[in-house]
Amino acid sequence: MKVGYIRSEIIGDDFNTQKHSLKQAGCQMIFRDIIQGTQQKWRGLDDALTHLKKGDTLMVCQLDRIGRSFKHLMQMVIALDQKEVGFISLREKVDTSTQSGQQNIALFQSLLNFHRDITRERTIVGLSNARSKGRVGGRPRAFTDEKFKLVQKLRTQKMSVQAICKKLKISRPTYYRWVGSDKKTRITTG
Repeated sequence: MKVGYIRSEIIGDDFNTQKHSLKQAGCQMIFRDIIQGTQQKWRGLDDALTHLKKGDTLMVCQLDRIGRSFKHLMQMVIALDQKEVGFISLREKVDTSTQSGQQNIALFQSLLNFHRDITRERTIVGLSNARSKGRVGGRPRAFTDEKFKLVQKLRTQKMSVQAICKKLKISRPTYYRWVGSDKKTRITTG
């Protein structure tokens, strides 16, 4: 079965043109999304994907109707192929049921792997450069040597755990995590 998908910003000429083109191409069912603003959920596309079975074909008028980005488009086409569902884009003449369409999928997979590898490499290089400049990623440590010494000092003064937590504005679990982090300096309080 040929299943069509329409995405448009408004119901108007573009919407009607897509609907007409998909019907002419033989779509028995057509799902649609009318996108407003930066809407993230495409319920019509989700419904179309849920409806598709092995041997069916998803058809769109042009590639930008189905992908939020180039990466998303490639992932979508590869996922359809893995479900043994065909994909056709009328304007670009992409048809994954043909030999050239299968070559397109192989190219998409290669490009997706290339994109992932480049992103990983850039991340590693960026982190390495940041470390060489003394910058460390992540959240700054709340527990410093200075605070640890203050905890030790307050404990030797027989201050209660509750009072220490209130003074340092920390929770009891944080206090016990700090106290338990250095067994050599662990002091029992009454």
